[in-house]
Amino acid sequence: MSYASVVESRLKEAAEKAQAKDFEGALKIYDSILEDNHDNIDALNGKARVLSWMGKYMDARDIYNEALLKAPENIEALIGLGDTYAWQKDYDKAIEILDRALKKNPNEKEILIRLARYNLWSQKKRETIEYADKILRSNPLDEDATGIKKEATNIRTLEYYTGYYFLNINNNADGHNVYAGLRYKPGKKYTLYGQFDYLNRFNKTDGRLLGGFSSALTEKLNLSAELGLAPGARIFPIVSGYLELAYPVVSSTVLSAGLNLSHYRDADVYGMSVAGEYYPYGNLSVFLRVSISKTEFDGGKSSVNDAQMLKVTWFINDTDKIFTYLARGNEAFRIDTIDQTGDIKANIFGIGGTHFITPALGISPSFEFQDREKDTIYSQFGMEFKYLF
Repeated sequence: MSYASVVESRLKEAAEKAQAKDFEGALKIYDSILEDNHDNIDALNGKARVLSWMGKYMDARDIYNEALLKAPENIEALIGLGDTYAWQKDYDKAIEILDRALKKNPNEKEILIRLARYNLWSQKKRETIEYADKILRSNPLDEDATGIKKEATNIRTLEYYTGYYFLNINNNADGHNVYAGLRYKPGKKYTLYGQFDYLNRFNKTDGRLLGGFSSALTEKLNLSAELGLAPGARIFPIVSGYLELAYPVVSSTVLSAGLNLSHYRDADVYGMSVAGEYYPYGNLSVFLRVSISKTEFDGGKSSVNDAQMLKVTWFINDTDKIFTYLARGNEAFRIDTIDQTGDIKANIFGIGGTHFITPALGISPSFEFQDREKDTIYSQFGMEFKYLF
């Protein structure tokens, strides 16, 4: 049996182990092949692919880039490298990698189908259909392209949402909040939304209008902003707003910083925050935020407060997720109501999620518990309904 045949047999064995999820066994075989031949592209790609499946995306990228140094136009390495970014939801980077490859390989189906899929995951309806159509022009019966195009035609860019929150303070029904809004999201680049709130708390009622947007200023830098107006409000801020900038320092970590302002009938609140979101795996997010705020009351008193929040989110799929969070201090980021202002300390626990019953109809239940100073207990239950069209 020739040396080439032995290597081919071992590569096949490693691939079978990888498919059976014996990742360590597959890596041992790929490493042994590379010990004898550092330039074996198939072994490099196989090892990188297994590392990707294990969620070790940074390690996988190093191996794929090593393969591309030796074979710059290797399709498998280019596609694998793109996948490592797409699986961590950095679709723009994944698309950029394969767009460059497509210029040299304009009819390569594997590149076209990946680009169609990445754009689909990024909710870019027009681009997804364009790449799928390129495949269908040469192969009208291609099942992959047909399926992706069908999914793209079902992308909904407008979302109507409405929800209700019930607040219980020390076993007393002290708050009801009903809201409704529209969100326009034609892709991952920007989002626009408008919302109306009705609040009944402490035997007082307020109404409020909110408007906001999120937009990609550059390929990586994202800006979010919101403005709220509630003329004559006693519980809501009369005017409120915030600005936040977010930037991915690496593909799996996003850093952000924000400023917020709330003007109430009897107080003003200024706040700032810094936050980081880390994706240890493609469908798991760990979010940490530290915020500080200053409250100035019209009577002359003031206080400076801080808070820390840790939130973990598990993305079940592209639409469904569950999350839980813990916070300490005065969680002053984007304060909504006057009872949250001032020198207030609390231990906070929250849990919730989103589940789409049909492709168009989703529900988002939530619960929050606050153990505040002076033996005050807040329990808040919420339910939001989403409809996409």
